[in-house]
Amino acid sequence: MKIDITAQQYKTLINALEVSSFIYGPMSDMVDAKYKKEVNKIEDIESQLLKHAKDFGMADSVEEFDGKLHIKETYYDKILDDLGEYDDWQTFENITNVLAKRDFRADHSAAEIKEIAKKNRGYLGVEIYDYEEKYYNEFRKHGYDGLYIKA
Repeated sequence: MKIDITAQQYKTLINALEVSSFIYGPMSDMVDAKYKKEVNKIEDIESQLLKHAKDFGMADSVEEFDGKLHIKETYYDKILDDLGEYDDWQTFENITNVLAKRDFRADHSAAEIKEIAKKNRGYLGVEIYDYEEKYYNEFRKHGYDGLYIKA
C-alpha cells in the first residue's frame, strides 16, 4: 500500500505519534500494563515512518539508538511545551468542573437537581455553566495564584 502525504502531513503524523506515546507510555508504567500493547503499536508505526524522515526533510530530527530510529531529544521541546499547556488547561478544566459541581450542589437540593436533570434529559451543564464561569475567569486571570486549600 502506498499513501501520498506532504512533508507537513508527515511531521504532523510524527507529532501525533509522539504525543500519544507521552500519554500511553506512563499509563503502561503507572496505570495498567494493558497500555503497553498500545505503546508497542505506536513505536512500530513510528519506526516504520522514521525510515522515511529524509524523504520528508526531517533527517536532522532523527537518530539511531539501540538499533532503532528515534526522534531526537531536541525535537521533543516543542511537543513538551504543547503538552505542558495541555496539562495546565486540563488541570484547570478538571478543578473548575469539580468545584462548580460542588457549589451547584451546595446551592440546590437533591430534589431540585433531579428536576433540572429531568428537564434537561440528564444534562446539568447549562445550569452549572455560571458556576464554572467563575472558576474559568479566575484561572484565566490568576492561574494557580488564587488557589488555596483550607485545612
